[in-house]
Amino acid sequence: MGPGGGLERTPSDSLVAGNVPERPSRRRSRTLWVLATAMLVGAALSGCGSSVGSKSAPVDPMSLTWTKQSPTTSPGATRPVATYDPGLGKVVLFGGFGNPPVAPTPQPTTGNFPPQYRNDTWTYDGATWTKESPATSPELSSNRPVMAYDAAIGKLVLLSVATWTYDGQTWTKTTAPNLLSAYEYGPLTYDATLKKLVLYDMSTTGDATTWTYDGQTWTGQPAGVSPARIFGWSMAYDAALGRTVLFGGVQYDATERDQSGSASFNDTWTFDGHTWTQQYPTTSPTLSAQAAALMVYDDAHNRLVLYSAEGAQDETWTYGPPSGK
Repeated sequence: MGPGGGLERTPSDSLVAGNVPERPSRRRSRTLWVLATAMLVGAALSGCGSSVGSKSAPVDPMSLTWTKQSPTTSPGATRPVATYDPGLGKVVLFGGFGNPPVAPTPQPTTGNFPPQYRNDTWTYDGATWTKESPATSPELSSNRPVMAYDAAIGKLVLLSVATWTYDGQTWTKTTAPNLLSAYEYGPLTYDATLKKLVLYDMSTTGDATTWTYDGQTWTGQPAGVSPARIFGWSMAYDAALGRTVLFGGVQYDATERDQSGSASFNDTWTFDGHTWTQQYPTTSPTLSAQAAALMVYDDAHNRLVLYSAEGAQDETWTYGPPSGK
């Protein structure tokens, strides 16, 4: 048994396909956002986050159901960022695109994102969305922001070139150096073993950097063997394993101008705070080249859960001991 009564695991444990009796058939992007929102809302209702919060007794998945909520107001944003804040006991949502637009000045004229940025902050308490009125708000860039809860400092951290923190009342721009990503930022996750946020990023020259945030500054870890992914990877902290886990993604290819024809991988890597190590589980998901996946840690079952949908491919996998162990 591991800490807190969890299963003790090694990095080589298998990714096992989940048994999902009814599989939704929606477009990939919409499906992933709906799933992400549902997981965040579920955390708010249960009072615990994905890697911070109290243990709860496992619930039979077959006893659960989807319930459409009808709040009187809602953010109305496309592609915002959101995460659960255990200090507030609420989901916090920031930004996105939509109307009315709140755009930076001058507005970007290039890139893949429309110049209709919003910088409003909303919270969800399990029943109602509330638009907050912080004294200051993050300045958005052409890089879509990423956000995670940092348990070490007890605040939300948002990265959009500059680094911002949210204490439940207002946003504060930190003095941490700016981090500009050539593409979208990769997933930002809190590593409870390191007590730091972890961000994996790659430049257009193929240089991969793993950044950690200690509440004051971003530190680039020494170069070495790494997944070399340019986009499309999934990453989450595995509390039972005590390491950050990265899966899949599209590998950088210097001969591909827009990386659209680069090779897609279905491999598993773990990060111990200094080094990335490729793992070789006995089974792994085999996702299509264009598939994107969402990965979160299931605290009740001591496993990572990965979900991916692309066309007819619609799969749920867990990373942990083989079924029955």
